[in-house]
Amino acid sequence: MAGPITIQRLARGQYQVLKHGQHVADIQRSTPDEFGYCAEMPWMLRHATGRIDRQATYEDAVDEAHKI
Repeated sequence: MAGPITIQRLARGQYQVLKHGQHVADIQRSTPDEFGYCAEMPWMLRHATGRIDRQATYEDAVDEAHKI
């Protein structure tokens, strides 16, 4: 069930996604030196369950976070 989320910036390229005050995911921009880096989709939505969704833009990652 989708609901209101809050996104808090932790550092440059790192954000925490909260839903009703509980941590549900992180949004992170990957860098070329990381394993699994994809230049076309550098933004990752890391769910608390372990699932990782790759997105082309930060805005796309936020849109996906609203669906959690």
